[in-house]
Amino acid sequence: MFLMKKIITPFFYPLTLSVLFLVGGLILLLFTKRQRLAKCLVSAGTVILVFFSYDPGSNLILRPLESPPPSLPAASSASAPWVVVLGHGLSVDERIPWTAQLSSNSMVNLVEGVILYYRQRPGSKLLLSGGKGFEKESEADLMSRVAVSLGVPPTDIVREDQSRDTEEQVRLIRERVGENAFVLVTSASHMPRALLLFKNLGMKPLPAPTAHLALADGPLNPSKFFPKPSALRKAELAVHEYLGILWIRFKSLLRGGTS
Repeated sequence: MFLMKKIITPFFYPLTLSVLFLVGGLILLLFTKRQRLAKCLVSAGTVILVFFSYDPGSNLILRPLESPPPSLPAASSASAPWVVVLGHGLSVDERIPWTAQLSSNSMVNLVEGVILYYRQRPGSKLLLSGGKGFEKESEADLMSRVAVSLGVPPTDIVREDQSRDTEEQVRLIRERVGENAFVLVTSASHMPRALLLFKNLGMKPLPAPTAHLALADGPLNPSKFFPKPSALRKAELAVHEYLGILWIRFKSLLRGGTS
């Protein structure tokens, strides 16, 4: 199932859809008489590509995922003995620093988790979650080394290094955290799906989202009139999360649940 999700999901990303429509339409235009269908495909591919290549288009679908959660309660190690950080990807390359091997979201998540560990949750444990996936080293191991470099005592770090996706992360984290309340650190766009999975298991996450991407519109400047790869990336993240939420709800319905 893990591999199947990795293969199928990218077909729904805006860039993939636009390329499929454009290539399919071009083939029909050049080699068939189905000109009307060809023009429809080319038009659809162009609209998708243009719309999601600009921040207003990608922010439109990303912003609902990044809506601010309630504020964290006052710091107390008794109320939240765990700060849980979810990994968000890595690319192992021993030639470059550890911080560069972690994805930008993973690095932001980790730094936010360390800040909360130091300033808001004194005395708590830092649980770092992320398996190997297709890499030769687990994300939890790499995040742990970076956290130690930032001054976190190794005795305060707990690693979950077996998971391959969020659903596995949630199950394995539950084995360590149990019914205790915990601070959950992950990217803002990923937070709704993660909360849904944790709450479905009866857990008590306190959301601390970070790595926000759908930012408020700044002053008008020339760069806003040009398409951006970063806008397409935001749209891809949003689609990925919506598909994940739909999959969770679909499985819950099959089991007779309500989520």
